[in-house]
Amino acid sequence: MAGPQKEFEVHPYVQFMMDKYSPYKNWIKSEGVPIVGGEFVQDVRSEPLGYWQRKDCKGAICTFSDQMVADGYICEIDPGKSSRPQRQLYEEIITVAAGAEPPRCGMTARRSALSNGSAAAPSRFH
Repeated sequence: MAGPQKEFEVHPYVQFMMDKYSPYKNWIKSEGVPIVGGEFVQDVRSEPLGYWQRKDCKGAICTFSDQMVADGYICEIDPGKSSRPQRQLYEEIITVAAGAEPPRCGMTARRSALSNGSAAAPSRFH
């Protein structure tokens, strides 16, 4: 099976300008956590993490194929702790890779506790 195909080639100068002056790329670098690139993440539990001051936990940012649209992040929250609250204007889907926690981030109390393999979409209006 063939790997992913690029839709079109980007001129080297355009790529240079995008890499050097992209506000998004500059912002994710300024977050100070490892940036995981590529097409996918094999196992989120084995990726290197750094302290993420904005979220007050360990984490990494995942940039997939330079999409800058559907990127993600890995967030490791210690047992009994929570990440720093934040406001956002994007939808988020949370998947639990290991452990279990009660609902957080605006999820309703009707939802049962999250555990391995669980997924949840918190409210966008929190």
